[in-house]
Amino acid sequence: MTDAAESGPAGGSLARLIHDVRTPLTTIQVAAEMLLDDPDLTESQETEAREILGALQRLKKLLDARLAAG
Repeated sequence: MTDAAESGPAGGSLARLIHDVRTPLTTIQVAAEMLLDDPDLTESQETEAREILGALQRLKKLLDARLAAG
């Protein structure tokens, strides 16, 4: 965690909020990865699972950037 995110009550609140958002995102990521391991997955389902993973990666990058900005 960065100093900016930890400084003062607002920074700590931001860090907690981002942590609280990232936790369910990780659960969604694991579920999408498990779907991709399914040999019976249709092409459409695989595309959707990959889109979910891509969106999660973008969202996590945004959260990391926001946390770094303080």
